[in-house]
Amino acid sequence: MPKAISFAAERTSTNAVTWWFAPAGGFLAALLMYGAGIPMTFSEWLPENPVVRAGFDVLVCVIVAYAVIFFFWLVWYAFIHRLRIKLNPWLVAASLGVIIVIVATAGYFWDLSRGPVIWDWGFRWMNFSYLEDKNRININRFEIVGENRWDDPIVISNAFVRSDITNQNIDMGAHIWKSSGSNPGWSSTTTNVIPAKGRFLLYGKFNPDPSNYTGLVDTEFREKFGQFSFFFNSKLVKRFYASDVDKLIRKMFEDSTKKPH
Repeated sequence: MPKAISFAAERTSTNAVTWWFAPAGGFLAALLMYGAGIPMTFSEWLPENPVVRAGFDVLVCVIVAYAVIFFFWLVWYAFIHRLRIKLNPWLVAASLGVIIVIVATAGYFWDLSRGPVIWDWGFRWMNFSYLEDKNRININRFEIVGENRWDDPIVISNAFVRSDITNQNIDMGAHIWKSSGSNPGWSSTTTNVIPAKGRFLLYGKFNPDPSNYTGLVDTEFREKFGQFSFFFNSKLVKRFYASDVDKLIRKMFEDSTKKPH
């Protein structure tokens, strides 16, 4: 085992030919996670400085990448290099145990980074209506669905959509899904507590006054919310770019004007 560790350390060290694989892989992993909107919670304990937190998240990804490369060479030594000499069942068993521990640890941190809420991006995240006389789409409100996958309730301190164009915030209230009773559906009143395993709908109107409410025609919506970000309990959950907005509005228009067969 000491020889295997020495072999893996030598191949992973900074003087090895492939030492730059880990920093490159770590940076790439961090960028892909940020781009995909996957929250990383490694840096929550640090001061609320985006540069410091982002740097720490990238550092964690780089360290994980180094660990992956180290154990790759460890397994390589155990199953390829070592087998050319003789098969050592204890070394093989130890290597398999190490692989299982690494996979389980990586899975744990990945699952932890997702947080308590699983967001349903398959559900429409904007409610709309079709203005037939104008042949336009009217965006009525934001609607985002999530599910509390943990066994503890979640207290909502804030939930809002922020325009990345005008910096306007649209506050959102939570409605709980009620499956029991004769009329299952979303609760009519809002709440700031999501029960354990509860499914909920975050609902945000452009104008909160129910007596004088109108949505935004798609052209106006693009001007004001052509790119926006969704925050839950002060944490960025997902960014919606202009391409995302355009794609959804096109689908709304196609579905609204599709002629029945």
